[in-house]
Amino acid sequence: MSEPPVDPERILSELGVRYMTADLPESESGQIRRAKDGKYEVLVNANEGPQRRRFTAAHELAHFLLHRDLIDEHGHLDRLFGGAKNPSEPFSEAHEVQANKLAAQILMPKSRITALWQKDPDPEVMARQFSVSPAAMKIRLKTLRLFDS
Repeated sequence: MSEPPVDPERILSELGVRYMTADLPESESGQIRRAKDGKYEVLVNANEGPQRRRFTAAHELAHFLLHRDLIDEHGHLDRLFGGAKNPSEPFSEAHEVQANKLAAQILMPKSRITALWQKDPDPEVMARQFSVSPAAMKIRLKTLRLFDS
């Protein structure tokens, strides 16, 4: 088993999905769409921090894995900040929850989290090792019932 952090860009590439960063408006974190050549593309906001870009890439990867049958050339835009609500089409709120859960599982695999928790149960240290935000790590630890604060 390789050491963290997991590289969602590499996973996308290995699946044949193009990964790109671009200057997007502040309220837009990323999107996934099918290009004219039939390949899928993930676009992530280059202006966001590295932890947010990684989570957005993993979130869009999750949409590809779970929901690609719903993605067309118009794609799906994810607005994660700025108070703007995600447009629902082609996904429902349940699709977004599924993508967030799978993104967390991709970036913070249970086996790696539990092994590290046994060695050093410090969410801040773990967040740095997995290259995620402390908030994301605490949510994942709570989901795994390892952390209750």
